[in-house]
Amino acid sequence: MKEQASISTREGWALTSRTLIRAYLASVRFLEVENGHAACEKLSNEIWTEIGAGAAEFCKNSGLPAENARQVHRMYLSSATNCFGPDFQFQIVEENDNRAVGRAASCPFLIAAKEEKMADIRCDSGHRAWAKALTRTLNPTLDFCLTKTVMDGYPYCEWVLERIHHSGQIT
Repeated sequence: MKEQASISTREGWALTSRTLIRAYLASVRFLEVENGHAACEKLSNEIWTEIGAGAAEFCKNSGLPAENARQVHRMYLSSATNCFGPDFQFQIVEENDNRAVGRAASCPFLIAAKEEKMADIRCDSGHRAWAKALTRTLNPTLDFCLTKTVMDGYPYCEWVLERIHHSGQIT
């Protein structure tokens, strides 16, 4: 009987995440060639919006609290890490009940895009769609804003979750 190689749960998770990211990138490449950039981005945003809302429903059904920015930010980070794997590295810049700021300098999505010769891909609209859906589904009194991106020349992507004032504007 042939002995099977064993890998750790972390290695399996990383491998699965990398494979799924590359599968998504391949579908984006195909959709852009077949339908053009605008149609591809529209469909991609719809997909990421559904994924964000689904992730939020999963968090809600798990009984996790989402009463303030800190709690929602923690679910955002947990969902992103689950999706992108253990290679996703982030920093919490600020967290309190009304506002949370985070940064990611190492993103497996962007690493894979470069390796697949798709370095010009813009993932920020999908990121916004996913995170806004997740945030608004978990707590409609909060909003999400992607303030800096690697694609725009910053060394990291930065996001802010903030409580919305009654006027509809974030604080």
